[in-house]
Amino acid sequence: MINAHTELLLTTRQRHLAALEQQRATFGAHTPAHITVEIDQITAEIAQLRRERTQQIPEPRTLSATRPDPAPGLIVLVSPQRATERLEDLASYQALAFHQRRLSHCWLIATNGPGGSLATAQALAQHFGTYGINSTTWQVLDATHADETFALVEQIYSAEVPEAGLAVQDVIADITGGTKPMTAGMVLACGERRPMQYMVFQQNGPSLPVALRLRAP
Repeated sequence: MINAHTELLLTTRQRHLAALEQQRATFGAHTPAHITVEIDQITAEIAQLRRERTQQIPEPRTLSATRPDPAPGLIVLVSPQRATERLEDLASYQALAFHQRRLSHCWLIATNGPGGSLATAQALAQHFGTYGINSTTWQVLDATHADETFALVEQIYSAEVPEAGLAVQDVIADITGGTKPMTAGMVLACGERRPMQYMVFQQNGPSLPVALRLRAP
């Protein structure tokens, strides 16, 4: 927690500095030397107090990042396929392909309506179904809010994952696609307990996943 005494000192010094700067503006070129000296001194004190305040801020939660092992379960946020893109160019396709040798169950979360990603998710399900991967496609009706994706990911973990015979640690949630609120909803649902990944673009090859895990400092 930030020290209350430091905050009080900082506020007091800032107010004093504002008053001195107003005096300097009033005097203009005829500002007394002691006001100029005091302004310089208080400015230095404020800078020091700000440094102290920064040092008192606790470390935020951090994301540890490593390459994940292929998993038997995968939850993927799917973005729409553009007219110029091949299916295999999509991050969602490459996420599935990375886990394919172990993957048995996949849950594809798509956006609804014109310009949505439902058709893309269905194409992914059909393609990887030929490799024996069981895919379920879900639609988010409102992709501009995080709560629907949050509730859907919770539902998948609480009902669908056990029904597939998988444990929480057998499943990775891919946050690469979808809208930003959908990503936020998935991250909130996963928290510290459920593994996540993000597909990192590679210039000379398919995107590769980085495993993300929220952890307390």
